[in-house]
Amino acid sequence: MKPPPQKKEAFAARWQKLVSVSLGFIRHLRLMYLLMLLGLAAGLVYYVYTRSVYYTRALVKVHTLGLPIKSVEEYDVRMRFFGRMFLHRSVQEHTASMMGLSEGFTSYETLSDKYLQKLRMRDFDSGSMILETWAYYPSIANAWPRLIVDGYNDYVRQVREGRRTLLNTVFKEEVSNLKKLSEQQASSALNFSESHNAVEMFIEKRELDKVPADLLRIREHIKIRATVEKTLANNALNVEERLSVLSRFEEEYPAIGSMLNDAPAMAPPPLVGRPSSVPSAPSGAGLARSTVVVVPSLVGKTDDWNSLLGQQRQLIAKRNDLSSKFLGGHPQMVALDHELESLNARLQGELSVLQNRFSLETERLRAQEKELESQLPEFARFQKEFDSFERERDLLMAGHLPAHEGAMELQKKIGEAAYTMNQDRFSVEYLKTVESRLVDPMSPSKKQGLMASLAVGFCLAIGVPLLLERVRSWSSRVDELEEVMGLPALGVVTDDLALQEVRVDPTYAGECFRIMRSGILFSANGQRDTKVILVTSSRPREGKTTIAMRLAIAMTQAGSRVVLVDGDMRRGRIHRSFDMERSPGLSDYLTGRKDVASVDDILHAPHPTLPGFFVIPTGETRNDAPEILETPRAQALFEELKNRFDHVIIDSPPVLGLADCYPLLRLSAGVAFVVRANFTTYSEASSSVQALAAGGAQFFGFVLNRVDLTSPDNVYYYYRYQPKYYSAHLYGPKKARN
Repeated sequence: MKPPPQKKEAFAARWQKLVSVSLGFIRHLRLMYLLMLLGLAAGLVYYVYTRSVYYTRALVKVHTLGLPIKSVEEYDVRMRFFGRMFLHRSVQEHTASMMGLSEGFTSYETLSDKYLQKLRMRDFDSGSMILETWAYYPSIANAWPRLIVDGYNDYVRQVREGRRTLLNTVFKEEVSNLKKLSEQQASSALNFSESHNAVEMFIEKRELDKVPADLLRIREHIKIRATVEKTLANNALNVEERLSVLSRFEEEYPAIGSMLNDAPAMAPPPLVGRPSSVPSAPSGAGLARSTVVVVPSLVGKTDDWNSLLGQQRQLIAKRNDLSSKFLGGHPQMVALDHELESLNARLQGELSVLQNRFSLETERLRAQEKELESQLPEFARFQKEFDSFERERDLLMAGHLPAHEGAMELQKKIGEAAYTMNQDRFSVEYLKTVESRLVDPMSPSKKQGLMASLAVGFCLAIGVPLLLERVRSWSSRVDELEEVMGLPALGVVTDDLALQEVRVDPTYAGECFRIMRSGILFSANGQRDTKVILVTSSRPREGKTTIAMRLAIAMTQAGSRVVLVDGDMRRGRIHRSFDMERSPGLSDYLTGRKDVASVDDILHAPHPTLPGFFVIPTGETRNDAPEILETPRAQALFEELKNRFDHVIIDSPPVLGLADCYPLLRLSAGVAFVVRANFTTYSEASSSVQALAAGGAQFFGFVLNRVDLTSPDNVYYYYRYQPKYYSAHLYGPKKARN
């Protein structure tokens, strides 16, 4: 059973991709070899110039005295803290000084550069830690674990003694200075208070601060009493209703006392150190004129008028019952009337007491309101003076440092430090060295260096060619260029000097050009005009002129009459290859020079052995080639050439950057596009083909020029072509004549 076409295509695509990658590696085989040697050389240089490193691993015991451990996490945190403290640069510098590694002070940077490469501390078990040392000398690697333990203990002791000395000298003296400063500040504040009578001012402020609040409270009371007075002014109210209003008011706002003043009553206490604003009077006169002594019947506790009302209602009901039996003069009726009059008198008395009490209290409040209002100017003036006093006091206190608080805080820290300083938080003990490499160094390792060098070289040998293939923008393979440009290949021209230089043998056309001639002539099958063939390329130096000349010679050798036209009026060089003059030529004829009257004046036969081969050189150099080639004279010229010759081959200027090619494109039947191997980029070739196609060009195909068959990838790719078809120096015209 045959596999389906899709699987065949997929397999072919994968195989082609594999072959492409393999060819890429073959192309860079020399580079891969050099990169592998570079990796080995780098490993050798590293091994030769890298310093030897020796290693020891020691076990130390850590005692955490005075540190209660509450959890495993807390223990881990403290052990990590100890590890950082134990390996601190100050401890290492102190240990190096104890070892005498250098005279005087040994810096951490010097220690790292000359003696120690690395130190590491890690946990081993509960209370034990592993100290790893990498040193450049075996003696230091052997002695360092024991000495750094001694150095740590000695460093901690020196730091503790230094702190104690600092506390006993500098800090205690600082506390004494703060105490003196605190006493000076207190004395200054006391003098300020005495000079400004601060105590009297604060007492007076305390009394005066009550004035606004008392005034607001009294005014609110007076406002409420005015509402009650307005209610009592209604004559339609009876005794019971009036008693109810006054009693409810007294329940909410009771009277202050039984000793009431008809004039200003109890005034606020006089200001300290200032005369009272209330004028004084003799005690006897003041009592007779301003003080009212209210008798107990007026202000004392009255009978319950609610019970009196109840008794009145009972008597009225009883009298109504007796009035149906007796006349008004009956003794029982008279007695009831007397009792009713007595109850009415008592109710009226209750009402009078409440009204008098209400009136007296209202007058007292109004008098007190007037007194407080009279003190408001004094309050405003004193408040202004007190504000000025406070601003001065704040300015004075702003200049005072918190000396007392600082002295207390510093004294507290001195006490805490003196207590905790004598407690060793960590105690370290060296146990033993469990592993050491003092003869065979830890680094550099021969085995590891060799493996690393091979790995680096292999990575470079694989990675660099892959990267180059990834970024490669040119090719020497036909299939890749056919895929990029979308054109068939007409032939492959090698890099042989006999093929690339016409002066070597102008009459020789290699087998590659015969293949190219067949591709142009026989691929059309009579359906395409092959009279005028335009040979062009993307840019200069791609070999289009050589291809045009060799193609013209190959067609001449097939028995055709061929004319080769040098269409590059700016840099044409066909005349140099055939050792002829540049002028008269194409530009001279198209511009109508007088001595160039006909086409025969510009036709030249370059070689006697090629009777059917003619050349039209470029003529004088012109910068207006596009305009000249678009004239009717140019079209008439090529029409005449097509009538007189079998093939007209035009060597055209490059496509990119010039407009000279497009007028020639309209005069030709098809284009043979020249691509130089490993020189023309994909983008240049694709852009040129697209530009020509946009101008209406018909393509015969492309010619891959200057292919180096000696490169590894080309040897593999072009192995199916016989060398005799390409190598002119092996199967050239001289051997053919022999």
